[in-house]
Amino acid sequence: MSDHLRFGFPALAARGVRRPFLALLFIAAWSSAVVRADELRVMSYNIWVGLNEADELNRQVELIQATGADIIGLQEQNGAARLLAGELEFYYHALGSSTAVLSRFPITESFDDGVGLDLGDGHAAYLFDVHLAAFPYQPYDLRDGLISTEAQAIAGARATRGNRIAGVLSQMSAPLATTSPAFLVGDFNEPSHLDWTQPAADAALHPIKVAWPTSTAVVSAGLTDSYRQIHPDPVARPGDTWTPRPEAGEIHDRIDRVYYAGADLTPIASQLVGEAGGRDVDIAAAGVFPSDHRAVVSTFSLPYAIPEPPKPEPLPPPMPVEFHWNFDGGDLSIDRQVGGTAVMSYFNDGARTVTTFGNTSTNPNVADMPDGPGNFLHHTPFPDGGAGGYGVDYTGVVGNAGGGFVNEYTMVFDVFIPDLASWSAMFNTNSGHANDADWYVDPAGRLGIGALGYTDDAVISPSTWHRIGIVLDGDDNFVRYYVDGEKVFDRANQASIDGRFSLYTEDHDGFDLIVQGEGDTSGNYSNEVYLGAYFFANSALDDDTMKSLGGVSAQGIVLASLLGDITDNGFVDFEDLTVLLANWNKDVGADGGNLVDPLTTVVNFEDLTVLLAAWTGPGPAGAPEAALGAEAVPEPTSLLLAMLGLLGMLLTSRRRRRA
Repeated sequence: MSDHLRFGFPALAARGVRRPFLALLFIAAWSSAVVRADELRVMSYNIWVGLNEADELNRQVELIQATGADIIGLQEQNGAARLLAGELEFYYHALGSSTAVLSRFPITESFDDGVGLDLGDGHAAYLFDVHLAAFPYQPYDLRDGLISTEAQAIAGARATRGNRIAGVLSQMSAPLATTSPAFLVGDFNEPSHLDWTQPAADAALHPIKVAWPTSTAVVSAGLTDSYRQIHPDPVARPGDTWTPRPEAGEIHDRIDRVYYAGADLTPIASQLVGEAGGRDVDIAAAGVFPSDHRAVVSTFSLPYAIPEPPKPEPLPPPMPVEFHWNFDGGDLSIDRQVGGTAVMSYFNDGARTVTTFGNTSTNPNVADMPDGPGNFLHHTPFPDGGAGGYGVDYTGVVGNAGGGFVNEYTMVFDVFIPDLASWSAMFNTNSGHANDADWYVDPAGRLGIGALGYTDDAVISPSTWHRIGIVLDGDDNFVRYYVDGEKVFDRANQASIDGRFSLYTEDHDGFDLIVQGEGDTSGNYSNEVYLGAYFFANSALDDDTMKSLGGVSAQGIVLASLLGDITDNGFVDFEDLTVLLANWNKDVGADGGNLVDPLTTVVNFEDLTVLLAAWTGPGPAGAPEAALGAEAVPEPTSLLLAMLGLLGMLLTSRRRRRA
């Protein structure tokens, strides 16, 4: 439910002041140390907009461990699932930006909203996880007098969530046709018809009786509400999950639930996880509970023992990712990608109508770049108050710097702004433009934004090409701006981990960030801009690297540290060398090993020099060791002789074949 309390990305509304967890004192009837092999514990948990506070990862991990849960459906995970899975040594699968599954058991199958699990010994299970629409919320409408009857409440709820839950139940039809355990968990953002009964209304727990349509549809599909089966009286035990945080006029309800189906499955307990002293809370934590939803964990008995599942392989660290556009194709297609993939699209039709492509040599309104004519993307002010721009959707980008979101990144723009009369938005972390942009060139020629800070002086001149960059690192707590390779701003970052200035991960539904354009419609904050190139990396490049990028170039923005990564796996390694040598002295282009000049130059010794200078490490586990037959990957200096030897053998063998 909590997403109806805030807007923007990732959490622009205050989450409230929290006291630190001094300790976690769980007053639970169950201990995670005692888990029977013929039992299965399933949890539904809305963790409240990812991980936004210091030490929250540890607190969430300890809380989940205390429940003894085997399978968890998360909501509002926002990239945190990967971190939680790593700490718990669980398997995980992100279903979207909000929902994800954590599991002790291997994940063998995926659906749009769920997964199949291997319980071992030939036994399977299924878990589906939902986070349904929070608005309009019909209990609020009843409270506020917008509706007054059961029929109105049902019609409103069906219009808000009916199609979505029908789609999920359709996905579950095949699993429900088996005898295997199947679960549907989530934040349903709608009460249950088993709670809003006439006796509950008579007891003034609810204003009227309502046969809520979502829960009715779920039960009609053959699933059972585990909590209400264990605690059948909603008057004696309401089990409210929304919300443990008191607020005047709030409506409290049980909107987080665990449903089950399966011939051999018997529920033996269903417990509320929340704050100490909360009504009906079975598993509580001393200190402030780290969510605005109570969780629910249900325990089921099975007629067979579950063998201890294998541990998942440790999650690899995030790979370096690099994306580069220089618009040479006269469209939004990407020119280079390393470690992941990215697609740039028009944010809306308004952006499409004001966008053109060209070359400085044929456009009298824009100067050539310092090293000659270059290609560009050109847009005039976006209509609708600037709500335009270009959406970027990427893969390979996961949470970093200790958070579930991307808290460490670099962006570089080659820009020519004819007139500084208005604001020029560079990017927006809110993929729907629900707020203003996050970095600007202002009408005075300064770089920045209020929450991070502006340069003291004008650093951007009109009708001049500039290469501008921002490096943000939430973990090391800094933000830096650069113009033509020179650092012009360096300040302690005022943005928190997973806060406004962090970026979505690859799990996010839809655009992950917006280049150009913004969402503040209170004034004219859009401007005419020529964009010669755009660069993104999921790392905080240092001063020397940013200086090496220098000023605007018709060749675009090239990060030298990954220039030799021919195979685009995020490392310059032996695999790249193999490709380069296989294409020696061939005019094959960059994809075949050419590093120096992908347009005209054959693969030659200069390419080998570039590759060695960029050597970064082993890449995929075991690849270089197997290829070189060495204990460890040699340093580039010691590797040179081996490479030259291989090169000599290759060239010799080629000469022999020609003879």
